[in-house]
Amino acid sequence: MDLKHIALNEIEPQGCSITVSDETVWTDPAAQYHLFCRMVEPVFAEVFILPQEDGCLIRGTIRGVVAMPCNRCMEETLVVLNQSFDEFEEYPGQVETEPEEENSAGLLDECVISMESGAPVL
Repeated sequence: MDLKHIALNEIEPQGCSITVSDETVWTDPAAQYHLFCRMVEPVFAEVFILPQEDGCLIRGTIRGVVAMPCNRCMEETLVVLNQSFDEFEEYPGQVETEPEEENSAGLLDECVISMESGAPVL
């Protein structure tokens, strides 16, 4: 998987939307952790990133269908994915400072969101 970064100062104040549809985002970790599953329908995520004063609000939904072995009988079972998520990630290196000492513009220039194969890494 390739690692990408999005500079926070490149994200518009109203946020940005990202669609993660690269199959390797899902299949590579499954292989790495020896998960026996296959994609029946494409798995994709729709992610919205909204910058805040002290971090980023990350919202989205993961959808798709995968086939996995049943834990009881080991027969293949279809699992429908339709999961929403809300996460808040603080900017790295946040230190309590006096309000007049804060330089939020400089902080945004240094902060990035890491992306692996088009997916944000939380």
